[in-house]
Amino acid sequence: MEFAIDYHMLFMVMSFMLLVVSVLLLFIDTTLEKAVAANIFIVFNFMLCMLVSLGFGAIDFYSYDSSGELVHNVSSSMHPFIYIYWILAYVNIMLLFYCVYIYYRKPWEEYKKTSSQDYRF
Repeated sequence: MEFAIDYHMLFMVMSFMLLVVSVLLLFIDTTLEKAVAANIFIVFNFMLCMLVSLGFGAIDFYSYDSSGELVHNVSSSMHPFIYIYWILAYVNIMLLFYCVYIYYRKPWEEYKKTSSQDYRF
């Protein structure tokens, strides 16, 4: 199975953007809703990283020959880039473990307790 290079680049950008968004959701003013959204993004990003890493096995470069016909040039020489997305998938797994820690610690309840005590008369 070959991936077209334009789709592959789109998936690569999506995976990096999902990683940035999930890290921002987890580490900036964590609430329950943000933690759940980050968890969903992390799982989706893990699957996307696996898809992108397998796609580096055969990338299809479109080109035209001298008669104007569309030619598929499959390149299988991008195997070293697979490891980048395996590492990114590992980072996503570690972020999932951090989500479990966040659910255990529940920092949003501490914020609720301190904010409700501030307004007592």
